[in-house]
Amino acid sequence: MRAHRVGVSIVLALVLGCGGGGGGGVGAGAGVGGAGSGPGPGTGTGAGTGAGTGAGAGAAVADPLLQKALDFSRDAQRDHTPDGLILDWNPRVGSFSAYADGGIWTGTYIAAEALRFATTGDPDAERNLERSLRAFHVLQAVTGEPGLYARSFSSRDPASRLGTNGVDVTSGPYAGYAFKGDASKDQYIGIFFGYGVSWPFVRDPALRAQIRDDVARCADRLIADDLSIRQGGKETTFGDLYPEVLGIPVNAFNATLALAILKTAAHITQEPRHVDAYEHHAIRRGYAAMVRTLLVLEAGPYRNYNNYNMAMLAFYLLLGLETQPALVDCYQHAMSRIFADVRGEQIALFDLVYAARRAGGASPSVVDDALSALRLFPYPNENRRVDLSADPRFPHHPIRDRKGNLQTFDAIPFELREPDNFVWKINPRRLVGGDDNGEIFPGQAYLIAYWIGRYHRLF
Repeated sequence: MRAHRVGVSIVLALVLGCGGGGGGGVGAGAGVGGAGSGPGPGTGTGAGTGAGTGAGAGAAVADPLLQKALDFSRDAQRDHTPDGLILDWNPRVGSFSAYADGGIWTGTYIAAEALRFATTGDPDAERNLERSLRAFHVLQAVTGEPGLYARSFSSRDPASRLGTNGVDVTSGPYAGYAFKGDASKDQYIGIFFGYGVSWPFVRDPALRAQIRDDVARCADRLIADDLSIRQGGKETTFGDLYPEVLGIPVNAFNATLALAILKTAAHITQEPRHVDAYEHHAIRRGYAAMVRTLLVLEAGPYRNYNNYNMAMLAFYLLLGLETQPALVDCYQHAMSRIFADVRGEQIALFDLVYAARRAGGASPSVVDDALSALRLFPYPNENRRVDLSADPRFPHHPIRDRKGNLQTFDAIPFELREPDNFVWKINPRRLVGGDDNGEIFPGQAYLIAYWIGRYHRLF
């Protein structure tokens, strides 16, 4: 019997309905803007290569938001992707870090460059996304277990530099490499986010075949292991994607992530076994109904923004791919419910995913909230110490956050928050954080929010 972590979902009721009907389910929308349409999971051509500018990262442009995006893309290639995966860089000590999250943050970076390419036709964007997609192939192959992804890898740093769960590869085609194992559900949803968003815009036939094969191996492994990420025969830490214990639905959050991964795999491979696996879980096992009815993330002072981030990435995929009205309704309903928890907190990625995928669009205030954060987003994004604990504007909440940090009652204005390598997933009420250590964060958090907005013509 599995020891299951419920944590992220509250069981409200047993669910009925919302599934219904088989068939279809792998189709994709076309075009831009409407919920359930384009990018990535979709066959549309986005805003077209005539929209925006194709200026490379070295050319000055009039739009400050676009210029910031181009600067972040240039810096990512120059400073943050030694092997194609996105990492933090510290020029003071000449070292890379954030090896624990190579999968998820590279996935968001790939998606951003794909949407940039779809929107502008910039060949730099195509080169960047292809380079990182090839790194994803290594991220699976380096583990020596077909279908299993690592958290990250390095062709130059030994396992000791990668931290806990580092492994030195001593034989085979990647001898001399090291990888960080124990990949978790956040890495997998990020990896599949990158695959799903970029798939329609990958033109190289050999790369498409490689992606299709890698995705098929991963999907086959997950299905065979009943939605458990397993390394060396053991489930990894937070490697549980299964939402049931003894047949009882207890974790709609896991169901959301699992369905997004299975749907993306079915779309990319077009293999009947993957199409059937998605529909089996979404409809016949009732996972989509579970998502509609039971998806409630942590509220109040213990809110986990990592989980909101993973869920919004999953809904971007699901609502870009799903065409069956009953399933679309399930995902729309659940996305709207969790977005209501974080609305108005200047979390640009959540705002723009919601605006892009919500049926009928979103109110202008949602996009305005996102734009305010993007305008204030620092470039360069350097780590720095923030301590607002003595600021009278921010009274202390009597309960600390889930990590034991001081926090206030309402979201702190964006420009005063601590920096992070993916700022959308940190607690916006946290009063103390960051470090004056010279570390430079890559800009994939800015890039994915900005290019979703541009691709969907939200601004």
